Amino acid sequence: MFSDDAIIQALTSINRTESVDACHVNVCRTIPVAARYSRDDGRTLLHMAAASNLRFVCAALLRTGVSPSALCQQRCTALHTAATYGDRALVRLLARSHRPAIRCQDQHGNFPLHVAMMRDKPEIAKTLLQYGAKIDERNYEGQTALHLACYQGNARVAQLVIDRYDATVVNVDRVGNSALHYAARCKTDICVLVCLRDLHASKIRDCVELRNNFGMTALHVAAEHANVQTVRTLKRFGADPSSLCGRDCTAIDLCARIAATAPPRTVASSATDAAPVKSSRVIECIRALRGMGVPLRTDRTTALHTACRAARMSVAVVQALMRMDPTLKNAVDTDGFTPIMLAARNAGTSAETTNVVLALMDAGVDVGIRDTCGMNLAMTLVATGNSALFKVLSKRHPATHHADVAHSGANILHYAASGQNVPLWHEVLRVATSGCNLTNACDHLRRTCHHYAALTASYAVAEAVMHALPRLLPCVDSHGATPLHLATQSACDDAVVLPKLVLYADKLDIDARTMIGNTALHLAVMQRQHERATRLLQLGADVDICNLDAESALTLAVREGDANTVRAMYARHQQGKAFRTNVCNESPVHVAARAGNVVILEVLIVDRPTLGRKLLNQLNRESCTPLHCAIVAQQVAAVKLLIDHGADVHVRDRNDDDAAQLAAATRNAVIATMIQNAPKRIFHNGRSRHVRPSPRVNQSSTTTPDNNAPEDLDDLVDYIEGRPKRTRKTSEQRDTAQAVRASDSERYERPTCVVCLNADPDTVLMPCFHMHTCSACSARVGVCPICKTAVHDKRRVFKD
Repeated sequence: MFSDDAIIQALTSINRTESVDACHVNVCRTIPVAARYSRDDGRTLLHMAAASNLRFVCAALLRTGVSPSALCQQRCTALHTAATYGDRALVRLLARSHRPAIRCQDQHGNFPLHVAMMRDKPEIAKTLLQYGAKIDERNYEGQTALHLACYQGNARVAQLVIDRYDATVVNVDRVGNSALHYAARCKTDICVLVCLRDLHASKIRDCVELRNNFGMTALHVAAEHANVQTVRTLKRFGADPSSLCGRDCTAIDLCARIAATAPPRTVASSATDAAPVKSSRVIECIRALRGMGVPLRTDRTTALHTACRAARMSVAVVQALMRMDPTLKNAVDTDGFTPIMLAARNAGTSAETTNVVLALMDAGVDVGIRDTCGMNLAMTLVATGNSALFKVLSKRHPATHHADVAHSGANILHYAASGQNVPLWHEVLRVATSGCNLTNACDHLRRTCHHYAALTASYAVAEAVMHALPRLLPCVDSHGATPLHLATQSACDDAVVLPKLVLYADKLDIDARTMIGNTALHLAVMQRQHERATRLLQLGADVDICNLDAESALTLAVREGDANTVRAMYARHQQGKAFRTNVCNESPVHVAARAGNVVILEVLIVDRPTLGRKLLNQLNRESCTPLHCAIVAQQVAAVKLLIDHGADVHVRDRNDDDAAQLAAATRNAVIATMIQNAPKRIFHNGRSRHVRPSPRVNQSSTTTPDNNAPEDLDDLVDYIEGRPKRTRKTSEQRDTAQAVRASDSERYERPTCVVCLNADPDTVLMPCFHMHTCSACSARVGVCPICKTAVHDKRRVFKD
């Protein structure tokens, strides 16, 4: 395959003949398969010739059979390429050879007319319009050719389509921007004058007051890009500079926000838009808007807040705003922030932002003002980890406002302990111990610096806090949690948390419990943190300690379905020791059977057969075995596993239902078949054996009948276990008992008159609803005996 340079060089040399016939012969001789030739990106020879503006070669290629409608990877035809790099004659040639190419769109939905308007080629745009291009066709962003011309500042083509082809200025794209919005972005006001010059006065008013989806007019857009000349031109055409945009920002706020930052880029933005706006332009635009009567303050914020909230701030703009209104430096917005607090949140990202904070300090701002969370400037600097500015603040305002406490009860020492900066912690500790001792202070949750370090800080900060304040390490918060509990619950990565667990477990009781009885192992299991649970087990955590719900860490791990943690805890479980049961007297096998977790059941039953046989038929508070729990939950795999390992299918629960009756109630045919085909076993002293059929009794022998003799397998089990023979009810007796219970329930639920005890009373005493009476007895009751409400005039007949 030829390289692009070789092909272009060959086509250029062929084009020098300036004869279509000669070019056709040379093309066929040089590239025999020219009609079928294409690059990996889909470009044909016609694309490459159009990109080099080789008109004679393009004509020869069309004669050779190259398709003019071929698309490259960007879905551009040769006409798109010619509109970008070619001249009028080449565009006429391609448009005449294939008219449908004029209506083809590239990957952004742009037609060849859009491309010509962006390239500021009025002659090519005029040619395309003569061959059938539509002036109001839109790309995928809803932009017409006039939008793109105004966006690029191409006044010549914009004037052409407006004057000769009646292009509409007020057409809006998908985000509501008109051509005037795009023209207002340009540094000069030529496109704005082109758009507004020939409009009627009423249409001019509608055009300059038109807002996009963000509530911004063209003047707001011009102010956002610090285009002073455009702002003045729009003001002369009747635009209102004092109006607020949809974000409740004035034009000055929009202008101050872009100080030394790049303007927002759109889909059709170019590389030149990434250049930062100079601060001098911003200051000039702010002064011009200020002279037009635009205020520096709104009900929510000020222009200085907006300038300090920007990601990249400008010292010159901040100083200019403070010179315009000195009271802005201590102004407070709706969130309680001062400008220096907003700047301090972004400080450290660049040298310019740090200089803004220093400039505000030099201006004499009040560093003791607090926001809605009760944080002052010192707390903000410590929370953001800016040690350099905190040192400057400590030198300029020594021991001032450092003892302030936020609304949560935290002080600067707590914020330093929750950070990642060890030098900042030592600096804050020095300040906190020199002026006023804050080391013993706790927040409203009674958390010390160790708790904050355990939650969010790095290991280095946690170690530094431990060495500095060892006396506070055993303190617990209002929930009874130690730093070990909070480190287990931390949202940090395991690479940070695991060393902390070792650090705290060496100094604290690893089995310490919170107010609801959870240990650190409980918390690790509940959050499904296998690595942390394994590390706690290695450090000696007890798996059998129960919380107030009588649930051990092993039971919680089974409930969470974490098989790896269960296997690790089971290995740490003491041999021969029974599992702890919860408040429902359920063992971990009950919980695993109800959840249907076969892997955990195999770990609990198969790994230790002796303990597993004891757990198979253990009864909970409802006299249900694990098999009953699995049947009710319809866990087929768990039922099969339990039966295969010797679960007794004849055990009855509190409602006198065995496994077969529960399976029939669930209407699960698979489980019912398993129960029916289960081997008959008799359990005695924890061991199971198959039942052997007894020899037949001689029917002719005359023996005294034994009323306690077993009649079937259930009676045989009761006989061996020493239980009395069960009294079995007939079907008629069961139906009678059920009818009696239904009648009693209906009689209990039916309201009766409290005076004459007749059923279905027709009067209820209002408004308490505590008594029902019939109409004959309602006059006898004057006061409700329960709530003592007078009911003479508050009777209501509800069955009239």
